[in-house]
Amino acid sequence: MCDKLCQTCPWKYSSGEDRKGANEYSIRITNDGDAPEKNAEEGGGLSALRKAAESEKCIMQVSFSPEFCLVLKMPLTEGWESMVRILIVEDQRIMQKYFESIIMREPGFRHVQTVPDACEAVKICSYSAIDLVLMDVQTFHNHDGLSAGKIIREKYPYTKVLVVTSLIDPKVLERAKSGCADSLWYKDHGEEEIRSVICRTLNGEHVFPDVAPEVELNWITSGDISPRQLEMLRLYIHGMSYSEIARKMDCSASGVRWNFQEMIAKAGYSCKEDLIAAALESKLIVTTLK
Repeated sequence: MCDKLCQTCPWKYSSGEDRKGANEYSIRITNDGDAPEKNAEEGGGLSALRKAAESEKCIMQVSFSPEFCLVLKMPLTEGWESMVRILIVEDQRIMQKYFESIIMREPGFRHVQTVPDACEAVKICSYSAIDLVLMDVQTFHNHDGLSAGKIIREKYPYTKVLVVTSLIDPKVLERAKSGCADSLWYKDHGEEEIRSVICRTLNGEHVFPDVAPEVELNWITSGDISPRQLEMLRLYIHGMSYSEIARKMDCSASGVRWNFQEMIAKAGYSCKEDLIAAALESKLIVTTLK
């Protein structure tokens, strides 16, 4: 309920912390954007928010010094303890709102907080009981959601990690399956599918696509490139020479060169640089995870 009220707040905000006392639940909101002017304490949307809070039997407290801070306190109701507590990790504002809307429309779910950084999610799980983390892969500062997911699953086994991503790099799916997530699904598969995967994951299932989606590469799709060729392309993008790739993959440098020539010709590109640019732009290969 507090989270729903926060949607009426006219400023960008982040939930600093949530606390459950004996008879109430409170959420603390600090401003991420421009703080409202002090002389507009009951203007600019605060009056409407206060009225909405009172209608829901919440107590609203606002302070402007040393920084803008708003606290909503809500009396606990029957069934509150049984609600599923979900933490969202997503750095794009539009996707934050999308996932929040999915969570808030489900009666048994409670949106605890949204953070842009996977490293912050690990900290939150250390002091707050989280049932499920909805985790992006590429988060703020390029911090790796898969590495964070692995830490959370190892340290807090009662917390499920569902990776939801737009990255179709097969390595992402491979890492998720190897222990970095309980489940993985793709952002463009629709709200109903994502909601279904959330529920199945909470019920103990491990939900993964059989293979990563294919992407168009000029005349072909990524499925027309063999896994071995894709690995050669990945290693080259990461800075290896043909000779180094050959040693790592136990083949000849001329064999590596031939595979590159075949990929370029098959896709209809004029040069190796065009192939690399297409692979990076389509997120077939990701290089920025830390």
